[in-house]
Amino acid sequence: MLFDKIKGHDSVLQKLSTMCEDKSFSGVFIFKGPPSIGKHTTAKTLTKYLTCTESEISTDCRCSNCRQYPSVPDLFEVDKGTDLIKIEDIAALEEYASLLPYKSKRKVVLINNIENLNNHAANRLLKLLEVPREHIVYIFISSNFKKISPIIVSRCRTIEFEGLTLDAFKNILSNQKVSDRDTEFLWSIHDQTRSGVLGRHFVYLKVEKTVPSFVKQFTGKNENNLLIQIDELVTKGELTEFLEILIVYVGDILKMHFGCTNLICFRHDLENIEGLTEKWTEDLCLALISKLRECLKIGDSGLNLSLRSNVRNSVSWIYMLLNKKSTTDAK
Repeated sequence: MLFDKIKGHDSVLQKLSTMCEDKSFSGVFIFKGPPSIGKHTTAKTLTKYLTCTESEISTDCRCSNCRQYPSVPDLFEVDKGTDLIKIEDIAALEEYASLLPYKSKRKVVLINNIENLNNHAANRLLKLLEVPREHIVYIFISSNFKKISPIIVSRCRTIEFEGLTLDAFKNILSNQKVSDRDTEFLWSIHDQTRSGVLGRHFVYLKVEKTVPSFVKQFTGKNENNLLIQIDELVTKGELTEFLEILIVYVGDILKMHFGCTNLICFRHDLENIEGLTEKWTEDLCLALISKLRECLKIGDSGLNLSLRSNVRNSVSWIYMLLNKKSTTDAK
């Protein structure tokens, strides 16, 4: 089967496989669903098949296109991560779309995070979609379907990917040799992260180990240690994941205040979390969570310097409040 290596989404994969077997794959598609659950992997597998020069479906095909994939002339891919997709990206696509397939039976356009089109790019793409071209298949991927222009959506056939089941989640991570303890932790936070944990689970597990000690340093004599650690995370490209895990940890302190220990994600650190509830009031927890979420919104715009600056300001503000509270309690 074409999608044998992809876990979960059986009904979606079966539908796509049937379309490929019937040679009926054409048109414009949007793969929508939660982040990091297999939409992009499915789309890449599909585009490899669509640009294959052989007539039979095979995951082990050795035709010239499959050997060179994804560097094949009949595939146009736009993947800018969280950055905006601009009009110049679509202008390049227009030139590509005007040409007939070079080797394959059809040309394929793959755009990841289609919701990141700016207004000018969206209008340019819409004009392109209004011109029927039977030799082109468009596949768009979105983890934030509501942000896509409704007019573009109306031109597409939607393929919906639902969230992974626990069994599928465990199956994926077991193949990547992730321990049961780490798998349990990742499952507990996967719906709280904006980009999903599966794609960068190794980063989430790495920063998870540093968050408890980071929080402890909020009540201490050296604020500069906290700010240095933030700068190091920026350098490593791990600040976003760190903020998401930090929000989870502070949220666990808040849950402890309300006695919801069964909902805590850092179950392996319950003793420390319980101790921190004496220093972190409910209001302080809520204030930091709110500030960090605002910082993540800034991060979505791709302004890394602003993200760093805002995180430093938020950390300094909470540090001041916590130490002011500690001084007052001591008196």
